[in-house]
This record gives sequence, structure tokens and C-alpha cells, in this order.
Amino acid sequence: MCPTAAFQVHVRTATFQQWPEDSQQTPVALAEAGFIQCPSGGKDNVMCVYCLVEIRKWKTAEQPMLKHAQKSPLCRLVVERLTNGKGTPGRLTPAELQQQQYIIQEVAKWAEERNLVRKCDDFIQCG
Repeated sequence: MCPTAAFQVHVRTATFQQWPEDSQQTPVALAEAGFIQCPSGGKDNVMCVYCLVEIRKWKTAEQPMLKHAQKSPLCRLVVERLTNGKGTPGRLTPAELQQQQYIIQEVAKWAEERNLVRKCDDFIQCG
């Protein structure tokens, strides 16, 4: 796994500070499925940083990646994970792409403020 990919999961996991302790979905599983926590929509509200889909009101047995695939089957992370990199992701509109970039920047800024990020030099270049 590329170190930057592992780091991104680490940063996404860190957003789950208000996640309900009794939830069957763990912050790590949700972060691995591309999600960050968005408590403004409810304590169990999450949003994918790649496709911007939001999911809330999780049922006990729901698996984060499968639920993500049901709600947003063309998400590039979902396609990548479920096809081992052999699928073709959906395309974002320019407005969706701009919103996605803004969200990623805000999550990165949030992580930096909490000393959750390392300098780029700490990572090897992935080919």
C-alpha cells in the first residue's frame, strides 16, 4: 500500500471524534471506505471525500464499503476497491470536482491544525 494512501486513511479516521461508541461500524472501517465524519448531519453522518455521497442512520449489520457501493456505485474509490483497480470510475462534474477539492483541503487543514499530518518529505514517492 502506498504510504500516502495509508496516511489518508489515518487522517480520515481522526475525523471520527464524535462517533457513537455503540455503533457497529468502526471509524477505521468507515475511513477505509473513504468516509469522514460529518456530525452536523447527525452523529452517525458520514461523507465520502471522493464522490461526496452522505450516509447516515446506519443499521447494525451494514458494511461501510458495501453501503458505499450501493449508494454511489460510480465512486472512484468504490470502483478501485471492488475491481482491484480494473474498473472505470464515474466522472465528476466541474462543480462536484471543485467541492471535492475544497473538502479535501479542509480535511487536510483540520488534520494539520491537530498535528496529524507529516511533511511531504516523510513519504516516499509512489510510482
